[in-house]
Amino acid sequence: MDCSPPGSSTRQNGFARLKKSFSRDVKTAKYSVLNFLPMNLFEQFQRLANAYFLFLLLLQLIPQISSLAWYTTVVPLMVVLSITAVKDAIDDVVNGLNFRHNSDVQKYN
Repeated sequence: MDCSPPGSSTRQNGFARLKKSFSRDVKTAKYSVLNFLPMNLFEQFQRLANAYFLFLLLLQLIPQISSLAWYTTVVPLMVVLSITAVKDAIDDVVNGLNFRHNSDVQKYN
């Protein structure tokens, strides 16, 4: 027989969910696996040079005004975006590892 007051299990489950949502863990990563590509592309196209090359790529898709093939703009843009994305991913992982290492050193010293 359950001697707990009515609704106490619901209240305890609510507190457990609340405790999980208000964790004191520090998140230092800028990206997650799910949002890396959209956030990184958004940040890269904030740069004027990348936005300019995207604009040129869109113009290259119009055959009446294009003097070159579309891939002459796509290839350099993709190379620059890929290199920058890899650099950002490495920086994000290294910064997260450095933070964890530094916090462990502070915690155990």
